[in-house]
Amino acid sequence: MLYYAFAPGYSPEVRFADHPHLLDKQSWAQSINPIALEVIADITIKFLKQSKNPVILLDGIEHLIFENGSAPVLRLLRDIQEWIILQRAILILPVDPAAIEKKELALMERNMFELRQYSNEDES
Repeated sequence: MLYYAFAPGYSPEVRFADHPHLLDKQSWAQSINPIALEVIADITIKFLKQSKNPVILLDGIEHLIFENGSAPVLRLLRDIQEWIILQRAILILPVDPAAIEKKELALMERNMFELRQYSNEDES
């Protein structure tokens, strides 16, 4: 699993807010149908507007691509990234490279950087 971040306004003083939503076709509290990309965008943008130093963890991108195709999901990411820039936020996107076509992965990577797990040994 690789983790990518889009963080033009990164600050080391970021605090995480807890507003989880689950991608699920069943309708219940805090669930979002994975084919409702506009709902995902609306919830994300609303959270970005209402939060100070917001951080978004968008997990399940492979599932979104499976349900919607790559073009609509890449458009969703582009729209979210525009708001990330405006709100000086951070978007964290876990991705399984084996589950996504190389072209799709390259398009996602274009505006993001890979987060790596660092140990104390890496600092010396």
